[in-house]
Amino acid sequence: ELNAREIDDIFSYFDRDKNGFVDVTEFLVGIRGDLNPRRKKLVKMAFDILDTDRSGFITVEEMISKYDVSHNPEVQSGRKTAKQAMKEFMAQWDTDGDSTVSLEEFEDYYKAIHRELGMKAKDMNDVRSRLGEQGLSGDFNVELFGGS
Repeated sequence: ELNAREIDDIFSYFDRDKNGFVDVTEFLVGIRGDLNPRRKKLVKMAFDILDTDRSGFITVEEMISKYDVSHNPEVQSGRKTAKQAMKEFMAQWDTDGDSTVSLEEFEDYYKAIHRELGMKAKDMNDVRSRLGEQGLSGDFNVELFGGS
C-alpha cells in the first residue's frame, strides 16, 4: 500500500506541466518513459538548431528566424501577426504556456508521438515480413519513425 507522500510523488511524475491534472498525453509519456538514446540525440540536435542563443529555451523570435510564417493564411489575411501564428504553432510544445519551449517540453512532445510512430513502424515491419514471405524485397527504414 502506498502512503500519501508516495502517491504525491507518483502524481508529480505524471503531471509534467504541474497544473494539478494528468492528461492523457502526460500519462502516456510517463508510462512510456524516455526516448531511446539515438532518438533523444536527434531530438536534442533539432532543439539546438532552434535554440539559436543557446539559452536552453526556444523563443518565438528564434522560431520566426527559422520558419517563415508569412504564407500562413491567417497571417496573409491580417487576422494574425507572424508572432501570433508562431505562438499558436509553438503551443504544441509549450505545455506550461510561458511562450518558450524548454528541452524537456520538446522531448515530451516527441515522447508523446513516439508510441504512435512506433505502432506505425510495427505495421511497416509486418508489411516487410509479409513481403519477404512472398519473395518480394523492400527496404523499410522504420527506425527513423521510432520503430524497433
